[in-house]
Amino acid sequence: MAIETTDTIDTLLTDAAAACGLSRGRDLAARLHGLCQSGGDAVESAAREEAAGVIAGLGASEMADVLRYVTARFHLLNKIEQVNIIRVNRERARVATDEKPQPESLAEAMPTLARQRASGGAWGVLSRLDVQPTLTAHPTEAKRRAVLDHLVRAAEVLDRLQDAGTIGAERADLMDRLRATIHLLLASDDVRPRRLDVIDEVRNGLFFLRSSIWSAVPRLLRRAAVAAHAVAPGGGGRLTDLPAIVAYRTWIGGDRDGNPRVTHEVTRSTLRLLRGAAVELWDRALLELQQELTLSRRRVPIPAWLDERVKAEAARRPADFDPVWMQHRQNEPLRVRVMQIRERVLRDAAYGGDALLADLVELRGAVEQAGLGAAAEAGRLGDAVVRARVFGLHLATLDIREHSRVHEHAVGELLKMAGVVENYAGLSEAERVAVLRAELAQPRPLRPLGAPATDQTREALETLAVVREAIATDRRAVRSYIISMTHGLSDILEVLLLMKEAGLARVERGVEGGVEGGVEGVRLTGSLHVVPLLETLDDLERGAGLLGEMLGDPLYRSHLESLADDGGPPLQEVMLGYSDSNKDGGFFAANLALDVAQRRIGAAAAARGVALRFFHGRGGTVGR
Repeated sequence: MAIETTDTIDTLLTDAAAACGLSRGRDLAARLHGLCQSGGDAVESAAREEAAGVIAGLGASEMADVLRYVTARFHLLNKIEQVNIIRVNRERARVATDEKPQPESLAEAMPTLARQRASGGAWGVLSRLDVQPTLTAHPTEAKRRAVLDHLVRAAEVLDRLQDAGTIGAERADLMDRLRATIHLLLASDDVRPRRLDVIDEVRNGLFFLRSSIWSAVPRLLRRAAVAAHAVAPGGGGRLTDLPAIVAYRTWIGGDRDGNPRVTHEVTRSTLRLLRGAAVELWDRALLELQQELTLSRRRVPIPAWLDERVKAEAARRPADFDPVWMQHRQNEPLRVRVMQIRERVLRDAAYGGDALLADLVELRGAVEQAGLGAAAEAGRLGDAVVRARVFGLHLATLDIREHSRVHEHAVGELLKMAGVVENYAGLSEAERVAVLRAELAQPRPLRPLGAPATDQTREALETLAVVREAIATDRRAVRSYIISMTHGLSDILEVLLLMKEAGLARVERGVEGGVEGGVEGVRLTGSLHVVPLLETLDDLERGAGLLGEMLGDPLYRSHLESLADDGGPPLQEVMLGYSDSNKDGGFFAANLALDVAQRRIGAAAAARGVALRFFHGRGGTVGR
């Protein structure tokens, strides 16, 4: 089928090339392809020489035509391969049985965990999973959104054409759609006429969050729950009670290390775009849910508390609700309640992801009390609860990353401004730590109101102010501050001091006992995780010692514990930089250092009673 589809693509591309004036480019591309496919070493060498001669003789216009044709064909063949992978997996799923589940699937993984007697069983493993894929700006990804859209449409048609049941007029219609899509693809610019700015990169990342990721996550978690039920029918909960075992993060618009184009205003715009995209997706999802939850009090019992909730919301925001519409839906309070939630998503900027999740879980409870447990768990309501846990109203958590030297400069300037230290940069590591601890224990700010600061220091503080504004509405909008080139404890405490200056960390004095003895009864509470990034071989080797210093520091430990979820242990994240360590020590040395560092850091965290999450920063050409 894949070969047949490739032939179809080539036929349609030839037709499209003629329509778009690219026949010469197509013929040249075919000739070059034929030469490069010649067999035998001697023949291949001569053919390549001939191909090189053909290319050398091309003018700029002819070369552009060849590249346009070859690029379109390359994209389409990639789509054929992806569709074929989907077809193979479907066939594997079709022939799978309970005794022999689909290879490399969750259904295969769960029995394996059960046989290995994993702690807590299948449901225990699921409840502990915390996978956070992170989107970054990819400098080699230049495809325009229009091209991506055409390729998605082509893939959808190719997928349907693979179905043996698609015949006759339906197949002819699909071929017409594929032909039209390929014509449009070949007639479209495949790269932008100007370099992407940061906001363009943000929108590129949103393309994937809004399409495949938003769609796939509920299905993924549902399959995980089904697989867990298969091995432990009575040993766990249900899909909509699972934690967010997968959640998404992004660096685009927050990673300012070495990128002066990422300013605090860009970060603010990024957060607005993420929120705006989430609102659009929820508007559509809640409208569909509103049309689905048609439960009538004349058919099933509706809990009285739901009526009270509907009345209270209508009274609180009377202008948002048409009284005629409300009267028509008086026997369908669940539909009305969904509409009220939708209105809050659209119009209430203070409405955050936690509130959305609470409202949807409450709706689920109302459907269950009406006796429709299956409708509460499956369908759009179940998907909505899952999405609220994973995406909230932020879609992806934005990470902030900055280089340690920027923090050193800003802290040095603030300390000098406050008359604390004249030359902070000239202090030893031990002297720096002593100064930072003393200032972190003081509730007063360092910068006098209205005092001027250098652009770099002002930008660092304004970025943290943007973060403070964002998490005041949604605590998951920004969760981590990553420090590039973290070498010592002072690099960590400098960021805490800047957070305190920006209102993201608070000093509590007079705390009895403190933490591990406390610093004169002082505790530091915060809103943001501080993540060391270990990039060089030396930093990886010192990583366990650094973590021990961090977790042994009373002020840092109190800050970390203030971020812990209710009832859970404090969690420390450590980022491992694959690309820079590879450059620093070579491929083998870097990977060995990474393995050793992870083991030692894990042991250091366990010894301090702290949960650990590794952030694997795979970035370079080798990693990709």
